Amino acid sequence: MSVAQGAEPRRGGRGLGALGAGLGLVLRRLRLDPGPPLTMFVLVAATCFLFAALPRLFDALSDDGLRAAFSNAPVAARNPRLLEPGRIPAGPAADPLSEVDRRAERSQHEALPAALDDLVVERSFVVRSPFYVQPVGEGLVRYVSLRVPATGIDAQIRVVNGRLPRATAARVRAVNSNIPERSRAAQVPLLEVALSRTTAQELQL
Repeated sequence: MSVAQGAEPRRGGRGLGALGAGLGLVLRRLRLDPGPPLTMFVLVAATCFLFAALPRLFDALSDDGLRAAFSNAPVAARNPRLLEPGRIPAGPAADPLSEVDRRAERSQHEALPAALDDLVVERSFVVRSPFYVQPVGEGLVRYVSLRVPATGIDAQIRVVNGRLPRATAARVRAVNSNIPERSRAAQVPLLEVALSRTTAQELQL
């Protein structure tokens, strides 16, 4: 009796054969009747395109809307503001607002989270005084609040009369007559201010 042993058939050969037969059948079907397969391909491709494009389109529209809302928003709505009541001592005569600038920088780092603090590209501050009472006319009272900006205001000012304010050590005698029965006179520091023409007219000064 003769016995012959052959090599075991590869398991992947049958799968590759079936895949080749299926591919040949598909190609034959496309050649004989290309309409339905191509229609199905177009529908599947369009569906995949829509599912891939819609999120991107939504993100793009959302980003554009956010940029437009941010660009068109008023300054008070898009810029964070930090208000600190109280008095801050003046710095040296060469830069009297230096202490205010130092406090503003420190407050920025303390108030904002690190992620937002890193986004700050510019910082400015305004020093505002309490209300001053200005009686004018027949029983009319005006209220004036003085403001000192950090920078950028000089280029927007055109002096029409007089000169810009400057520091002075002079003192003047003033009488507080808001309450007649408690009127008193005192020597107070002279504070020079600048008023716009419109403000001066409204205050009747």
